[in-house]
Amino acid sequence: MYFLSKPILLTSLTDCLVRFGRTYYPDKMPQFALPNGRQSPPVLHSAALPLLDRDMLNAIRTMDGPEANALLAELIANYREDASRCLQQLHQAIHHQNGDQIRHHAHALRSMSLNLGALSLGSLCQELELHHARLSPEDQKTALAEIEHVYAEVMVTL
Repeated sequence: MYFLSKPILLTSLTDCLVRFGRTYYPDKMPQFALPNGRQSPPVLHSAALPLLDRDMLNAIRTMDGPEANALLAELIANYREDASRCLQQLHQAIHHQNGDQIRHHAHALRSMSLNLGALSLGSLCQELELHHARLSPEDQKTALAEIEHVYAEVMVTL
């Protein structure tokens, strides 16, 4: 399966295209080796990303003119409600080891976080979404605890 998820990084796009090429055009791929011999897409690490993308928040503010602060406050309130519900559902999915639900709720939380500029949180959710099947239940719980910690930081910062 070949897919990209937001945020799309150049290295992720390159890896995806090279894997696609190796599968469907193996005779033409020697000239397109991955840099540094990587064989799989990189895992995003939240430490490399800012907690919030201030430019995105400013773009939201400029969209609505004089009502910008009210719009942003409403978006943050909706995000708080939806993200809290999503975190509860992630807890349940991990507790019941329901991989489809883990992936679904991690994806949902990732998307809503990135839409509000919470880059670090989006990255952590993406890691859980893409790699949950390879993680032990304890590692999934650890990943969720880190997601919850960063979510709390995001909410304080917003």
